Amino acid sequence: MGAYWSKVTLKILVDKKKNRVVFAEADKDFVDILFSFLTMPMGTIVRLTRKQSGSTALGCMKDLYEGLGNLNVVHFKSDKAKSLLLRPSNSSEHLCRKLKINIDDTEPTKYRFRYSSQDMYLIEDNVDQNDDQMGGVFVNGKTRFLISDDLRILQLSTTNSVELLSKFGVRDVNAVEEESVSVGIEEVLALLRLSFHSVTPLTDLFLLKCVGHCGAFKTDPTGFVQRTVHPSFSYKKINLKIMLRRSCGMVLYAEAQEDFVDFLFSLLSIPLGSTVKLLDKTPSLRCIANLYISVQNLSPGRDFKSEYIKTKLLSPKLAQQFCYNIQVLGINESFQPHNRCLFQEVDSIRVTEFDANISSTLPPIGVNAYMDGPATFVVTDDLVVTPLSSISSIFLLKKFQVPITDIEERVVSVGGEEALRLLEASLTSKLALTHAFNLKPKIPKTEK
Repeated sequence: MGAYWSKVTLKILVDKKKNRVVFAEADKDFVDILFSFLTMPMGTIVRLTRKQSGSTALGCMKDLYEGLGNLNVVHFKSDKAKSLLLRPSNSSEHLCRKLKINIDDTEPTKYRFRYSSQDMYLIEDNVDQNDDQMGGVFVNGKTRFLISDDLRILQLSTTNSVELLSKFGVRDVNAVEEESVSVGIEEVLALLRLSFHSVTPLTDLFLLKCVGHCGAFKTDPTGFVQRTVHPSFSYKKINLKIMLRRSCGMVLYAEAQEDFVDFLFSLLSIPLGSTVKLLDKTPSLRCIANLYISVQNLSPGRDFKSEYIKTKLLSPKLAQQFCYNIQVLGINESFQPHNRCLFQEVDSIRVTEFDANISSTLPPIGVNAYMDGPATFVVTDDLVVTPLSSISSIFLLKKFQVPITDIEERVVSVGGEEALRLLEASLTSKLALTHAFNLKPKIPKTEK
């Protein structure tokens, strides 16, 4: 994690009548920090924000993460499989280490290589070539930006300034004042959390001082839509048994094999940018969706250092070792054995590109699976995973105070569409299984 004394200063324009930030004006350092959110795996975001006071955003990802931590290591393929999921690597870690404030304290990935040919050659990646002239990590160091209260990032211009004033209902310019604010690690962490929860994160952070508390979380059971599923999704259907309340269709829990638990825990390794892309920039992700749309709208030549950098934000890949064999959502690793690949050198921070004929002494751990099997687990509606036990299942029913006559068992299949709905529900609801599967209660037949 970046040094606690590292600070970034930005100017904010405040509507004093409404006590609201209209927009902020910032250079590369702050905008790079915001864009770095898109490179972070979901597990890292949960780990960094879950212990902050009042942190109730991120749906039930926190419950999924904590259930993972509480699960005995004997249920995993190895000790390292569990530790990888608890602290997933960022495939852009080599870039994020250069941020003025880097909130991700995950240990850098280290690789050792043996070469299969005398003819290997190195090509230094163009990411680092222009650092002295271009500055910045993701954005052009000479460019300044406007950041609206809902995290839309625009080029600095009079036209955009006036449009933001109009958008936020500022009719009298005498009602606005300029302030300078200082941003450190605590503020960046709070802003990351608020970005999922609030539609006014800058106001909440700088004027309402919501550094340690982000208010009540509200679920939105009506926000899920049918999505177009990419043909490469769902190499295999995953089946699980759902126990639900017959009268209302609410899921009590699911009984699942290790393949479904593999899928659930793999959600923690997906970078945020890929999550937003998979969910087609759904409004349920609030300001995070706005941040992603801003990357789409900004120019790779003028605003970003390269098209390559823009692509890494819009379609970040899984870090090496996190692409397991049942890829329901079809996200690739940053390293693939038969392509030219980016690696980090052991003894330097330089990013280099090696030819394909390389064999690493650290083979991918997640390619077969994370969980050991055969095994059966209980998954609650808020995605807490525990080993199956007849006694614990009965106590679950006792906890919900559900009559035996109101319990119904159904078997469902999880493919691409169901996986997308479950991904969205895990981020936006505390009733993930109920909202993802939307199992309507059966209407009893009327007696003749």
